[in-house]
Amino acid sequence: MIDTARLLYIAVTMLHFTEKEAWRKTPYQIIKLFSYHKEYNFRAFEKETRGEVMDDIDIALGGL
Repeated sequence: MIDTARLLYIAVTMLHFTEKEAWRKTPYQIIKLFSYHKEYNFRAFEKETRGEVMDDIDIALGGL
């Protein structure tokens, strides 16, 4: 489950929207754009998880 804070973080930090622009995006738009970001920056998401099950967002955030 993705909460508002995580969506805002992705939009501002990873997708480089301003906070004002991020609030005008729907959750679907942010998630879709993030999936494109993962597709074109796949090396950033190849991190080893040491057997842990982590979603792509957790990997991108460094396991936070």
